[in-house]
Amino acid sequence: MKKIQFGTSNPGKLLETQKLFAPLGFEIEQVHISYPELQSSDLEEVASFGINWIMKEKKIEEAVIIEDAGLFVSALNNYPGVFSKHFFVTIGFDGILRLLKGKEDRSAYFESCVAYCEKGSEPLFFKGRVDGTIAIMPRGHHGFGYDPIFIPKGAEKTFAEMEIEEKNKHSHRAIALRQLAEFLSNK
Repeated sequence: MKKIQFGTSNPGKLLETQKLFAPLGFEIEQVHISYPELQSSDLEEVASFGINWIMKEKKIEEAVIIEDAGLFVSALNNYPGVFSKHFFVTIGFDGILRLLKGKEDRSAYFESCVAYCEKGSEPLFFKGRVDGTIAIMPRGHHGFGYDPIFIPKGAEKTFAEMEIEEKNKHSHRAIALRQLAEFLSNK
């Protein structure tokens, strides 16, 4: 089984990634690597800075991935976008719901950028996007972050109402991770 280190402190991201990669013969191991997060409006730029910092500053012996994602809400001019984590810590998904109160346009999308790097190589980037809408009220108890208020296009449930396997059929992160898995399988 091939091992890939995942630089994340988010247990939800780790579990989703492990469930997706296990059937493909990859062991995803969490490593607690904190890295400075570049303030940029571009996910790939943020992920590029993070993975390059890790490869330069840390002694990585295995392949490593990091993932950066954002929720882009149309009625909020695509905010919080790449600042989703800070926004969530500050006012949470309840803040999004308050800001959207009375707005007809509840369209939004999640975008993910997975950065993958092996020692001595340049990083590669894999992106995923899922369009959807913001629910009127939070629903569900699974997942993390904005999952209770995001309904992916073609679904009736929020991400938080879905078990991991079902969420992985829809999610932005799973789309990006499947691209990485396909790349690694063809390597």
